[in-house]
Amino acid sequence: MLTTVLFCCLRKSTGGLKLYTAPNSHSSAFLSLIAADFANTHVTHVVATDKTQVKELKAKAHGADFPLLELEDGQIVGDIFAIAAHLLRSSQKGASILGASAFQRGQVNQFVSIAASKIAIESQVLESAVFGPKKHDDEQVAQITAGLKDAARKLD
Repeated sequence: MLTTVLFCCLRKSTGGLKLYTAPNSHSSAFLSLIAADFANTHVTHVVATDKTQVKELKAKAHGADFPLLELEDGQIVGDIFAIAAHLLRSSQKGASILGASAFQRGQVNQFVSIAASKIAIESQVLESAVFGPKKHDDEQVAQITAGLKDAARKLD
């Protein structure tokens, strides 16, 4: 399903915003691309392979890692969740998902914090364990999966 979302966003991307990812980190771009699609914002997905370009981008981003969103004026936003929030706040349709009142915005921030501290980190470890170059440990995969299920229950 996420692959479908990725291709949907890429197909209609013609605007001035550019989302840079590293060659093997396309999965880290999904949240940003989903947010762009929801906000009806056009984003061009660029896989940064040129070492000079990567060095320049990271310098402009003050050391932030991929994915990086380059705005039309050349400024860079780093971090998956910051990129998604920027894209949503920049559109009237997208801003509604972040909460209308201070309490609702606080709740959204709480859930994003849970997602960033638990789900994103454990998903990366699970992705590396299953798809990485090293043989994965079934017990480790089971523990990570249980942790992800627990975090998802808290968000539900």
